[in-house]
Amino acid sequence: MSATITADEIVSLARDPSSTLPSPLHLSPLLSLLSTAPSPLLLSSLLSLLARSPPPSPSSLIQPSLLYLLSPTFPSTHLPQVTALFRPLLHRIDPSLLPTLLDLLTSNLSCISDPNTASLLDLLPPLFSLSISNYDFPTISSFLDRILSFDWSNSFLLKFSSILRELPPDIVRSVPDFLNKIFEGMSSVDIQDLPSLVYQLLLLASKGVCRRAVIGGILRFFGGHVRGPGSIVRQVEGTVLMHVNFAVKQDLLLGQEIVATVRSDVGALNHFMVNVLLSVARVKRFNDSVLSALKSSVTDSIRDCKVSRDCKWLSNRVKEQCLETAKCVEQAIMKAVSESNGGREHVIPGLVQLGFLLLGSVDSDSNGEDNLNNGIMGIQELGIQMLTSLFEIHGAARTEVIQQCKYRILSLKPQQNIQVIRLLGCLIQSYRYTILEYVSHLKELLDYFAYMHVRTAAALINCMLPLVRSNRDLQDYIILVARKAMFRREESIRVAATKAIMDLILIQSGFCRSDLNQILDSSSQASSSQQVEVNSGLCKRLFEDLSGLLRRCLSQQVRVKEVLYEGLVRIAASDPYIANSIFDFLWPHFLLFYTEDSDCPLRVDACFKLENGKVHVVEPLDHLLSCISQMLNIHQQNKSDLRSATAWPCFSFSTPQDGEVPKSSSGDSFSTAMSRIRKFLGSCITEEKQIQSQETVSNSVPAEMVHLRHLTFAGSIEVFINMTLTELAKPENQEKASLEKELFELVESYHFFDKKSTPNRTTRGHFLSVSSLLVLLQVAIRVFNNSVSAKHTQDRTQSHTQPSSKKPGDYPKIVPFALNACLRHLQYLNSSKEILNEDLKRLCVLISQLTLLLVPGQKKEAGPKKKNVKNKGDQLCVALTCLKEMLKMNLPKGKLMELIMEMIAAMLPENEKEIEALINDFEERFVGLIRLFLERRIKPMFNLLVSLSLNAESEALAELIFTIGKRLPADQRSSLSSWVVDLCRNQKIENPNLARAIITLAIKLIPAPNDTIFAKDVATELLSVFGSESDDPIPASEMLSFVNCSTKDVIAGVLIGEVESSIVEFYWILSRLKEMVNGSTAFDKRGSWYSGGTVVSRIEVEDALYSRLVSVVHLLSCFAEMNLSDSQAEHLLKLNVRFYKLLAKISKLQIAPKGCKQSFPGLKFQKLAEETCRLLTGRLYKFISLKQGCSAPTKGALNKIKRESRCIPDLIFQIEDYEKYLIKLTKLTKVNLMRHAKRSTSRDFKIQVQKEEGLNRKESQQEDYHDREDVNDASSENESDKCEGLDEESTYEKVLMGGPWDDGSEREEDEEVPVRKKRAMSSAVVEDSDDEVSVSL
Repeated sequence: MSATITADEIVSLARDPSSTLPSPLHLSPLLSLLSTAPSPLLLSSLLSLLARSPPPSPSSLIQPSLLYLLSPTFPSTHLPQVTALFRPLLHRIDPSLLPTLLDLLTSNLSCISDPNTASLLDLLPPLFSLSISNYDFPTISSFLDRILSFDWSNSFLLKFSSILRELPPDIVRSVPDFLNKIFEGMSSVDIQDLPSLVYQLLLLASKGVCRRAVIGGILRFFGGHVRGPGSIVRQVEGTVLMHVNFAVKQDLLLGQEIVATVRSDVGALNHFMVNVLLSVARVKRFNDSVLSALKSSVTDSIRDCKVSRDCKWLSNRVKEQCLETAKCVEQAIMKAVSESNGGREHVIPGLVQLGFLLLGSVDSDSNGEDNLNNGIMGIQELGIQMLTSLFEIHGAARTEVIQQCKYRILSLKPQQNIQVIRLLGCLIQSYRYTILEYVSHLKELLDYFAYMHVRTAAALINCMLPLVRSNRDLQDYIILVARKAMFRREESIRVAATKAIMDLILIQSGFCRSDLNQILDSSSQASSSQQVEVNSGLCKRLFEDLSGLLRRCLSQQVRVKEVLYEGLVRIAASDPYIANSIFDFLWPHFLLFYTEDSDCPLRVDACFKLENGKVHVVEPLDHLLSCISQMLNIHQQNKSDLRSATAWPCFSFSTPQDGEVPKSSSGDSFSTAMSRIRKFLGSCITEEKQIQSQETVSNSVPAEMVHLRHLTFAGSIEVFINMTLTELAKPENQEKASLEKELFELVESYHFFDKKSTPNRTTRGHFLSVSSLLVLLQVAIRVFNNSVSAKHTQDRTQSHTQPSSKKPGDYPKIVPFALNACLRHLQYLNSSKEILNEDLKRLCVLISQLTLLLVPGQKKEAGPKKKNVKNKGDQLCVALTCLKEMLKMNLPKGKLMELIMEMIAAMLPENEKEIEALINDFEERFVGLIRLFLERRIKPMFNLLVSLSLNAESEALAELIFTIGKRLPADQRSSLSSWVVDLCRNQKIENPNLARAIITLAIKLIPAPNDTIFAKDVATELLSVFGSESDDPIPASEMLSFVNCSTKDVIAGVLIGEVESSIVEFYWILSRLKEMVNGSTAFDKRGSWYSGGTVVSRIEVEDALYSRLVSVVHLLSCFAEMNLSDSQAEHLLKLNVRFYKLLAKISKLQIAPKGCKQSFPGLKFQKLAEETCRLLTGRLYKFISLKQGCSAPTKGALNKIKRESRCIPDLIFQIEDYEKYLIKLTKLTKVNLMRHAKRSTSRDFKIQVQKEEGLNRKESQQEDYHDREDVNDASSENESDKCEGLDEESTYEKVLMGGPWDDGSEREEDEEVPVRKKRAMSSAVVEDSDDEVSVSL
């Protein structure tokens, strides 16, 4: 008989943990209690009893209880407790009621606004599990859509993220939508709740659900969306980092996903991601991969910026995106460094390792760090900034930084460790007293001084020298190390030791000069006078102490002596007190090569020795004379300063008394000797007997010694020319006429010896300073104008009288001497990378003025002789080369613009008012000046030079035009490029070098896509000149006059070089497209590539790529029809191998990854496939057949066959591999991409067709699976494409510098070349007709 129970009894029974509901039980009273909204205590008591009651318990009570729980009248404070009691009872609900309960629950979810009401979400996982086991998924999906449809409150979001991992596996497909909803609402969540939310998401990812989406969302959110007080944000980020680190230790796959996220998208890198990666790097397994990923992010972003900047056919949006990405990556790294001192010390070791990895990265550019002029530091500079900041912030990082510096300087190559030495120098300059604690480490480094590369050793000593003032022990140790190195046999080590000694004395002299200035400014003059005497003798004593070691340098190799002489000049310039000691030091050595008893004061023969039939230089006499002359000039300039320093004004001190006769010093002896040598060299041409006494030519004297003797005389004369110019530069000098006469005599003597010396035998030094060059150019301009005026006067006189038998003389020799001296000096500055100063600006102005004067026809000449025109042309070529070298200097953008403006203003003197009337804005005025300069000076000058057949001068001017013209905006280059194109059409040019310069100028200046159109027109005309199978070659083109038999090879080489450079750009853009296709974290569902505020769609990038590829196909198709030589044909085949390999990768990229919907190929891709198959593939097969059929039994036929056995199978394989992916795309999209494809009739191997249909179908399925897996794995392929793209650059440089295209001759190889065998791959064969293709579908 059923029992009846009241509400009080239920509550009492529930208090007893062992009590259960009585059985049997009347349900009607309980149902009536539940229908009248019972108290929460009664409901919880009843649920507790139901849970403890053994089945079958009255499950009919659960439904009304749940309905009451979901009603708005139930108190929210009791919801967490009651909901927890409901969960174990839900499996007893009637399955037919599940949709009703889910509908009721999901309809009330939008009312959740606090943590208590959010506890209802705990019922969702069990209800969904029960529903899926009894109903199909479409029935459940409506409830999921309802959850996604309304706006989530913060409480709902936090609770739902905690139950997301409990959802049944069948609902996993909706988890990405839920994650998007969570990440969208995270910005409104209270900042203190973020760590718990992240923890729940990490738990979800640890179960293997949407790892990439969870990791990417967390990294993106904390990288830029967290708002709040700085201290709170740092605390929250620190907690999240702890959660991530713990999760990675528990699940290593999470660490792999984090690294893969960074590798897949460079633009997503932010400071929080850097901290996360460095936290993950603490796990030993991930240390190398994390650091490699961070390094790749930095290097790839900067490399992408450089490639996109130089790529003409990319839109400005893509270039701006690459620039923003590079800036964001650098800012992320530096922000992570700056925030590493507040509880994040665990990332310091990783930051130190990353900094040194960046420091050891060698840039692809030859100049090292490329100056992007866009606010980007560069790879090495970023590493230096990182390590410098870490050294300043963290005391714990200092020892590690110093030790790593020591290790890397000793282990890396000179090109890499020079950046580490630069870092060490920055640390010493900025934190000198802190570095003193680590002097012991520096001494350990100096122990290896004698075994270092000369560049490394010299740079290391130079960076340590600022410490010697604070640490005398380090100075003594440097001297000890240099003394030991001086006794080694290697010349490079001796040079480094000599530089170290010179730099040490020089830095000590600088310290003395600084102290002296402070003393002179002090108020205590009595003590100051005593300290002056002390400080003035310190440097002198150091020099005297080291004089024995320096005297040993005078018996060393020539290069050691040159370094010694250069150092002595710098020391004398720094400290005038030491000049007399230097004179005393050099005088005995100078007497070995100077004599007062002979008419010729120089003993030039003593500078050489003959051993074993070879001539060796033992003394660089010109460098010695240059050293003495510069010190005499310095000593003379500082005489007044020395008197004022020794005669103290305040105490009326004076120099020695007037009656005293000073003793003759070594400086006076040097002055007398130099005057005598100067007089001899100025008159040595007229005194032929004295020359013969020095040039007694006998059979025993080799020609090399005669050449070196002439070279020594020429260098010595240049030294005295510098002395004469220095005296001319003094405004108070009253003997300028005699000095100019002496200058002309010295130049004549120089020309005499320079003409006798063998050219290109020995590198000649430069002994003229910039100030001397300025005076020399001024004299040259004035003399040139006077010479032209004199010729005009003479011609007018002769027109009225009888012709004189005396021919007009050549132009003054001082002009070519000045230009050649300027060229050598500018080339030296470019090699040493010195910074432009005001003197060099004035030098540019004078060279520009002289260039304008040297242009033939600028001044009317009566009866100009061909020889004079040629002489002026040679000088003009040197002048233009000087301007080109000056513009090649590694200058910031603003400095280079100023230099160009100075040059333009100098060459447009009659348009000064017009220049001043231009717009005040500097950039616009600069552009206006360039346009005016090109129109009024450069274009007429170039036309004139071409008409006069001055080819070398025209080539130099073409390079100058490109250097200046590329500074114009892209939209304003049209007029310049049109002029170059007209020049190509109308000017008949037969010089290959000039033709190369013009075609290069045209292609570089013409904007895209017109550059490829012009290249196609040139290739079409080349086809007529080269000839084809059906047409005979013609001597010259009618449409383009510069295309002829003499220039066809170099023009073809330039066009092929442009194709190869385009292939490099194609591989780079392909890697970016792969990142879009593979859906990395920074790409949205539409495949957009974005960073910051710039968004670039995949369609935009693909359209630009496919259009450029079609242009390249048209260009290559013309070459495939030409009658090329064997070496040129081989080069073309290899180029097409790389091109078809690229096309295969692009076609493979069109295949959708596994699980994604296949999209139709775009119209431009279809056009690319059609044009490639129609124009290029068939012609290449025909080209191969012709080359194989016309082989003749010549001397190089065997080598030709060996080369063809390598490149022809490669090409056929790549073509058929490309067509294989086109067939797959045709099958997947039902778009026939193979309408114009033809099977190869000439092949070295054949892809076999499987006869059994079942086996063929099985292989096709396997290939589809593997191909789609390869598409998903983007990181490895991206790296290979990037490396392959960079490898093409070397080939491009070889073509431009001259390769097999330059002469067209056949290259012969004597070595054995193994024949590579291609493996035959089983696949479908390209069908011959459209019908067959449609049947195969």
